[in-house]
Amino acid sequence: MEVSLQWTDIDIDMDLRVNFTGFHDVQDICEGFEHFYSPSSNDGYIPEGLYPVYVTYAADKDINASLREYQDIIVRIKVPGHDETRVVSLKVLDSLNNGHIADIKVEKQKVKVVLKDDFQRSSTVIYYGSNGGWALSGGSSGGSGGGYYGGGGSSGGWGYTYTPAPIDQGYIYSIIWHLREVVFGPLAGADISIYAINDYNMTSGIGVNPIHTDKTSYGSSVNTAGIITIPNEIFEALDDEKLYVVEAKGGMDIDVNDDRVTDAVPTINVGKARVVMSGSALKNIGFKINILTEMAYQISKKYYNENDLSKFIDKSDEAVKCLLKKDINLDEQINTADALYFTPYSDMDGLYGSFRNEFMPIITDIYSGKDI
Repeated sequence: MEVSLQWTDIDIDMDLRVNFTGFHDVQDICEGFEHFYSPSSNDGYIPEGLYPVYVTYAADKDINASLREYQDIIVRIKVPGHDETRVVSLKVLDSLNNGHIADIKVEKQKVKVVLKDDFQRSSTVIYYGSNGGWALSGGSSGGSGGGYYGGGGSSGGWGYTYTPAPIDQGYIYSIIWHLREVVFGPLAGADISIYAINDYNMTSGIGVNPIHTDKTSYGSSVNTAGIITIPNEIFEALDDEKLYVVEAKGGMDIDVNDDRVTDAVPTINVGKARVVMSGSALKNIGFKINILTEMAYQISKKYYNENDLSKFIDKSDEAVKCLLKKDINLDEQINTADALYFTPYSDMDGLYGSFRNEFMPIITDIYSGKDI
């Protein structure tokens, strides 16, 4: 696993910090580069969880608005199965929570195999990592119901002895970027508006008195487009407990098939996509506006009641549970919070198959301005 940080203006002192077992082999050398790595020998010894990556800076000179906007900061994270880069500005770093730009996510890998015994009773063998153990799920153990766990052998009531082949599946690594983005593919040049929920008409989809307006970054590639920048003074004006609507309107999808390659011809969007979240989440989470947040909004909006938000929130959570089977933020539950982290290029396998098959037709309707 590797994390690198690169920048051009050496008068700016950039700092990379990774809360992971490993080594900073390049740090504070005044050459516009820092590097962290974790040797492969650590694989299998890292507990499951989220491991933060922070990028912060200090400057030996005054940073004008132009430098803050256009100084490119290149962050590259390589983990088994993923090699991802983001290019951000100092202005974007300013909008992050203490420079928290990403999490490295570690999960124990599970492999499922369906077997049948001599009596044709089916069950599922679930392997956990490389421990060689197995569990029977959905069958009976000793004829008494429930499951069975072992390292080989047989459970009473099953007609044979089963010893699993040695496996070394190890761990699954992934990257959660804490950049605020509009991601169907990256939606460049979209109009962004933030509204207090009471100032947003759920029926018409039109808001008044926006707290903040801006555009997502145009960028030159999938690594730089679609980023939302929110000034700190806007965060300071938000109430942690209140709900807000963040709306993205228009713009161009520059990678509509999510292959991380910029399309020769962008896909024009004339519709809207939204996310509803608390002021606390808006400040602290690198949220995404995506197909799940828009579906949750569309399904729950008719239950909105400014005097009682409980049903509105419950319906949003239920909508996400019907579409998503993956606990993206590892909090042991699936709800709207997971939708805030969903990115199509890395989390498509977390969608239920029936919804995954409708993914592109729904996006086409959103981009056409149709109500879904």
